[in-house]
Amino acid sequence: MSRVAIVTGAASGIGLATANALLDAEPDLALAAVDLSEIPAALRDRGATGYGCDVADHAAVGETVAAVARDLGPPELLVNSAGIQIHAPALELSFADWSRLLAINLGGTFSFCQAAGRHMVERGRGAIVNLASISMFFGFPQRLPYIVSKCGVGGLTQTLAVEWAPHGVRVNAVAPGMVETPILSGGLASGVINRQVAENAHAVKRLGTPEEIAAAIVFLLSDAASFVTGEILCVDGGFRRVKV
Repeated sequence: MSRVAIVTGAASGIGLATANALLDAEPDLALAAVDLSEIPAALRDRGATGYGCDVADHAAVGETVAAVARDLGPPELLVNSAGIQIHAPALELSFADWSRLLAINLGGTFSFCQAAGRHMVERGRGAIVNLASISMFFGFPQRLPYIVSKCGVGGLTQTLAVEWAPHGVRVNAVAPGMVETPILSGGLASGVINRQVAENAHAVKRLGTPEEIAAAIVFLLSDAASFVTGEILCVDGGFRRVKV
């Protein structure tokens, strides 16, 4: 019987790259691609099943995971990649925007971990990878709710790892540096992010690709990482090592 994986934010960016990388590694994987946007046809052609879900809606997440379990089987792998970014000075940030970002980035991650985790704990096996960010380790101006959400993802990851380890479930996170995703492209286009400055902030002097982050996620989900849990793996091109 094929294993079942859920990837949120699977329509683009790191989520899409991860969905493809998982299918490369395990072609018979039953993959549930979750996103409010339409899943790319190329991913559907590889056998992925699309599910529309607002990850900020806790009840909708439970219904989506139940549908996946009914359609494909109980999930054994989960990648929480869905997320948004908001750029605004803290003094001008609306509470509505604060709440919306936290509901998606942190609330959605919790909801999917809880709903899918029930199946994993019951079956005595499973692996989860959450998307944190290198920004959780620094103070980045005008990105307050995003950074708070990623700090929360880190705490969520480490706590669930300890709680669920006795049940055979591993929970890890990756903390990417700046990656060529639609979110970053929006920041570059708006002038919030300067490409040259961003590239120079990494020791490798370039931005990352979604595929590079996906490779780390696939490793953490694999049996090769069977002794790894509660880890926040920085995949950042040496971002933390550069003094600017």
